Amino acid sequence: MTEQIIYIEKYDTNDIKLVHDAEVWRYAGYKGIPGQDETELLDLFKKVKAETLPVLSYKVCYRRMDLSWDGDRPVLPFGQEPKEFVSKDLARCIRGCHQIVLFAATIGMGIDRLILRNQRTEITKALLMQALGAERIEALCDTFCEKLAEEFGKDGLIMTPRFSPGYGDLPLDTQKDFFRLLDCNRKIGIALNDSLLMTPSKSVTAIFGIRKLCPEERVNGVKNKNKMENGSRMENKNEMENKSGMEIRNIEEIHENKCDRCNNTACEFRQQEERKK
Repeated sequence: MTEQIIYIEKYDTNDIKLVHDAEVWRYAGYKGIPGQDETELLDLFKKVKAETLPVLSYKVCYRRMDLSWDGDRPVLPFGQEPKEFVSKDLARCIRGCHQIVLFAATIGMGIDRLILRNQRTEITKALLMQALGAERIEALCDTFCEKLAEEFGKDGLIMTPRFSPGYGDLPLDTQKDFFRLLDCNRKIGIALNDSLLMTPSKSVTAIFGIRKLCPEERVNGVKNKNKMENGSRMENKNEMENKSGMEIRNIEEIHENKCDRCNNTACEFRQQEERKK
């Protein structure tokens, strides 16, 4: 039976893994990591972390639901006629699952205020704040999913990668269904505008499936690695002009070097590429 309870999880800073500096620079589009001789840039990054991390508020709301199938098509609670809703990409992702989890996550409005305050006068600083926010919301999603995976694993269950609206053939307007089913605004303070953009901007909605471990997996001791995908909302970092002399790579170059070897199906760079198709 479909569970009606919407759970809320709040995390302290210590609950979330430490900032992955290389990921922040990757999100910023920087070539590699600044060397020790680039003291001005490194000092700015330290300042960005010192100002940004204390204002973050880590929150997740989620709902666990039964999943039925109509042949090879999952009957999902999206759209006016759930049985008519079709997303072949999502169906492949959750194939074999008997339940799904819908969740929304956010790191709060504090970082949006900081970015707005700096983006006109300190472009590089604002860019690094954007990148740090992208890394932090991914870290929050990873923490949430890893803890659930540990709990489900005790019951012999395994989770699929998470899948976000706007990726593949899952329509972006599915966001409306997530907000309807999760009551995101009341539960954790995320709003959705008419353009389907979320506020706070560093927020995520995503779905993943739950299935039983098959006998072969049990016998072979297969661990639930669950390479959780980042459902971060797309952000066009190219809109922010670089005025600091920091060399920024374009999205296409980052895709060519990174995404072909990456399982992160919902990261910002990959979703931007999907939008171009």
